[in-house]
This record gives sequence, structure tokens and C-alpha cells, in this order.
Amino acid sequence: MKTSRIILGALLFLTSLHVWAQTGGDKLDVKALEQKYWAAKDDDFSVVQNRSFTKAKKFYGTLQYGRAINDPYYTGSYMGLSGGYFFSEAWAIEGVYQTTSFTKSNSFNTILEKGGSPTVNQAKSKMFVNAMWMPIYAKMSLFDKKIIHFDMGFSVGVGNLNYDKQYYQGTYPNGVVKSKSDTSLGYSIGVSQQFYFSRLAAIKVDFNNTFGSQKTLNFSGGADSGSKNINDTSIMIGLSIISWWGDQNK
Repeated sequence: MKTSRIILGALLFLTSLHVWAQTGGDKLDVKALEQKYWAAKDDDFSVVQNRSFTKAKKFYGTLQYGRAINDPYYTGSYMGLSGGYFFSEAWAIEGVYQTTSFTKSNSFNTILEKGGSPTVNQAKSKMFVNAMWMPIYAKMSLFDKKIIHFDMGFSVGVGNLNYDKQYYQGTYPNGVVKSKSDTSLGYSIGVSQQFYFSRLAAIKVDFNNTFGSQKTLNFSGGADSGSKNINDTSIMIGLSIISWWGDQNK
């Protein structure tokens, strides 16, 4: 026991001499050591997350079905096909084509029955190119039984709107609604979310707003009636197929 105490005392004495020699006999500068070895070298920090489902450098294609939710004159559905490429986990470019299957709403028929003249166009199809930003990737627990991986982001786009300018020929109820086709430039803003169930497939949900200016016809007779601003809103859901190749190391 006495020998071990002597050895420990000698070690402490030698350590003190080493520190004194390194500091020139002055007091040890703990602050300098902290700045040298423990202080942050960079203010740019990021969250490190293991992504089980990656998008970077991958192509994808999506088949979707949806509903129009804000058209007072027509009711019906959209069918859509889209595809794109992710340059990174956050950024992608996407092409979208949608076609409609609409019928006149109860409001439209009520206006006709009362002798009204609604100045209205019927959407037929859309073709857009979107820039997508997907900054959110997360996991959630479903009934404590399964972990679901999903991402969420936003899109802005520009494209072509195809529509029919509606007008009424004849006298109600013996007349008939006719139309003339036209196109216009449109813009879109959307929110997109994907729920993954494998590395190659996901359920994709899109909420889209489309804006544009369209020419119209006077409903009674079909004379030109200037232009009006339109806003179509739809919600779409479908299946995305993701390419197996790409950045597998994310």
C-alpha cells in the first residue's frame, strides 16, 4: 500500500512538471485549450438523418385521380399523369398532364331554368411544367405497429390550359348548350406529399391551385364577352413508381 502511494505521488509530480514546462511556469490557460479543441469551427450545422427511402438522382412516374373542389358550375373528376426527375433529395422538375370528366352542376341547371345567362368556361385539360421543392422528410408511427416514411413539399409551375367557352343556342328548355375550344397560359401552386411503402413505390397526394385568364362568350347567343380570371382547385391521389437506380448512398 505504501509503495502504491509513492508511485501515485510521483506520477502527479511528473505531470505537474510537464504542464509547468509547457506553459513556461505560468498558470495553465484552460480557455485557450477549450478554444483549440472544443470550440465549434463552423456555424453551419445540419440534422443527420438516415433516409430509408431516397429520391436523389431518380426518375418517377405517377398516375392520379382527383376531384375539382371549387367550381360552382361543373362537378366531376380529373385523371392525371405526371413524371419527373429529382436532382437531389429536395429539388425536382416535373411534367403534368390532366384531363377532366365534368358535368353541369345543380347550380348551373337552376340558372338555366330561371332564364339566367351564366358566363362560364368548362376546363378540359392541363399541361404544366413544375419546379418542386421537398424540404420535409419524416417518419410517423401508425398505431405503434408500423413506421411510415413520408416527404412533403411545394410546387410552382407554368403551362397550357385547354377549355371550352360555353354558350346557349335556342330557348330553354328546347335549346342546347354549345361550346368553342380555346387555350390560355396558366400558373399553378401546389402542396405535395408522398407516403412510401417500398423503395420503388409511394402514395402521392397533391393539392393544386391553377390560375389564368380566359376568353369568354356571352351565354345567350355566343358573342365575345371579354376575358375573366379563373381559379381551379383540385385534390389528387395516386400511385408513384420510382426508379430503382439513383443515389443509393443517401
